[in-house]
Amino acid sequence: MASLQNSDLSNQRSRTEAAEYIALELGRLMRMASAHRFTLLPYLIDMAVLEAWREATEPNNGSIAERDPDAA
Repeated sequence: MASLQNSDLSNQRSRTEAAEYIALELGRLMRMASAHRFTLLPYLIDMAVLEAWREATEPNNGSIAERDPDAA
């Protein structure tokens, strides 16, 4: 049972780190798009940045199938 909990914790940590990395990289792309005066692209990237940070910071934020077994 303890190894299962450790595995879940490790998976959550990995998921959080991935979401943080994605948010940071998207932030760089958003700044580049803004610097080149794109109009819609920075907005859309910013929405993805916000979603990535939400994924990184909300506890137990798994996939839809993990949250709702009837969804799959």
